[in-house]
Amino acid sequence: ASTITAMRTDGGHAVIAAKYLSKKNPKVLAVIGCGNQAKAGIRGFLSQFDTLEQISIFDSFESSMNSIHALFGDGIRIVSKDTPGDAIKDADIVLTVSTAKDIQIRPEMVKKGTTFLSLNAFVDVDPRLSEVADKWILGHTEEDTHTIIDSPLLRHGFPLNKSLVYAELSQIVSGELPGRQSDDVIILYT
Repeated sequence: ASTITAMRTDGGHAVIAAKYLSKKNPKVLAVIGCGNQAKAGIRGFLSQFDTLEQISIFDSFESSMNSIHALFGDGIRIVSKDTPGDAIKDADIVLTVSTAKDIQIRPEMVKKGTTFLSLNAFVDVDPRLSEVADKWILGHTEEDTHTIIDSPLLRHGFPLNKSLVYAELSQIVSGELPGRQSDDVIILYT
């Protein structure tokens, strides 16, 4: 079941979100965490984003990064980084799928123009990114309000402001609301 969940979440949800929220022709994908979710996500991104030239990766276990090199290194440039901040520095799209329970990414690390896909909500990402992002998109408003915004478990006890949520992804996909309108904004998807 975990393989199917990874394919659906990271290879599906994340890739679809990036399709509607990233700037045109992204070149660099950064992936924080290199387990099964990362592998499913990378497979999905490679199948949908033919403009990608590099994947920057970070994991606290070198063996996990080595497995990403072994699986995907023949098809695209994979670059292992020493810190999460180094991995996301030049990224157009960031996918966080680590199992870290402490904050790996802080808002000041995220550059303008980044599409930030935080699939584990704010477990490994500073919740203040919700305040810094120009648009914060939820996967599903009702469920994510309950599991992310109202629950202290996925946000380090930081009080999230629901009024900062711009939309849920279905509103973007259906055309009800526009997704990315400028290459200079930060878009956060949780």
